[in-house]
Amino acid sequence: MPKTIIIKTSRFHKPITQAADAENFDEVKRLVNQGVDLTQPWDDYYPLSIAMNIGDLEMVQFLYNHGMPGYDNTIEVQRAIASGDYNCTISEVCLCDWFDFDAFDQSIECYIWLVEQGAPFQSPCESKDLFCKFCFFPVKGDYSNSDKLYDLLVEKGAHPEDEIYQGWEKPFISEFLSSGENFYYMKKMIDLCSDLDHSNLGLWHRPLWAALESKSYDVFMYLIDCGARLDDFLQGGVYDGTTLLDQAYNYKESSWQDGSVKAKFITENMDKIIAYLRSKGAKTKQELIEAGMIEG
Repeated sequence: MPKTIIIKTSRFHKPITQAADAENFDEVKRLVNQGVDLTQPWDDYYPLSIAMNIGDLEMVQFLYNHGMPGYDNTIEVQRAIASGDYNCTISEVCLCDWFDFDAFDQSIECYIWLVEQGAPFQSPCESKDLFCKFCFFPVKGDYSNSDKLYDLLVEKGAHPEDEIYQGWEKPFISEFLSSGENFYYMKKMIDLCSDLDHSNLGLWHRPLWAALESKSYDVFMYLIDCGARLDDFLQGGVYDGTTLLDQAYNYKESSWQDGSVKAKFITENMDKIIAYLRSKGAKTKQELIEAGMIEG
């Protein structure tokens, strides 16, 4: 049964949020200095997140140093946790829930400062995890700013093989390989991994299979170049004996009828992956059966 929570709110919450949104730091200070308890759950948009997204480091430091937690400490989030919508504690709802890619370059110093102060950046909820956001970072030519934060997170312990989300029993690497969009950061994360096969995992949780699911030729080939096994096939259940080549054909055949740009992208990438797998002697399940390599 969902928990019932009773939280007292302050008449200062909305005015402080409005002042932060208006980038009026003097008004934020005036209101806070009237004795507002910034440690309490916030009954409005979170001022610290607003300050971060506008890149006002001075306001971020002021709010944090006056007790405002470095995580999304709002009444809305408290209720979501109490009702079971989030599989994490309040302190694990990192401020990246408010992450604004368009404002990132102006926010970078704020994120770096908060992480250096010990604010949380890892969460069992993937959408709340700051490290995870790098897989979806907009593709651009210059990553020098974002690299500063990425390198700091790695230094603080973020690692693609360690993070487990929502009880899915799969490492973060499998999630970002199957749904990530930024090849630059996906390569950096792959380079951190010690096991590119994870053969102990089932079905689509193995890295090469997850990369195939992303329909990205670049990611798939980078894993191969780094030493991932090509001869892997699924064992057990309805997919018993399914090979990487089988799955590449499945993805191609399920997308070509659409006619969309995305379908064309998938078809072209699958054609390249199929050609590469064929060049390396890969076989389909049926071909393995016919060759006597597995039982039908």
